[in-house]
Amino acid sequence: TSPTCQTCSVSDLGDPVVDGDPSVCAEGETTLFINGGTVCYNGTSPGSTAVYHCGEGHEATSSENNVLCQHNGVWSSLMDCTLQDDPASTSMNFYILLGIIILLVIVILILAIVIIICYCCCRKSKTSEDGVN
Repeated sequence: TSPTCQTCSVSDLGDPVVDGDPSVCAEGETTLFINGGTVCYNGTSPGSTAVYHCGEGHEATSSENNVLCQHNGVWSSLMDCTLQDDPASTSMNFYILLGIIILLVIVILILAIVIIICYCCCRKSKTSEDGVN
């Protein structure tokens, strides 16, 4: 007897979403929109393939974007399309943090100056009161 081949599950390819880019799939391929991209697949029987295409601003979580439906009914590998870190926002966050630190240092310096002035005034006023008696 020959081994029974099982089909792969489309749901294993990714959680479906409503919109995506169908133009990345070839004619005859089935389109599955996933968060951050599109999966194009030509079936779910063993030997079928699926290709992940991540959308703009997203990157693949795996270096291999082609997956194969194996005879045991499991895709050879799976991946997701995750949101890329925006270098502009990362550097902007750095400058915001730097600004906050500088502002805190300035506030601490101003408080220190006010405390010193108050201390000196109180001391001067106390010594002048002591001198009057």
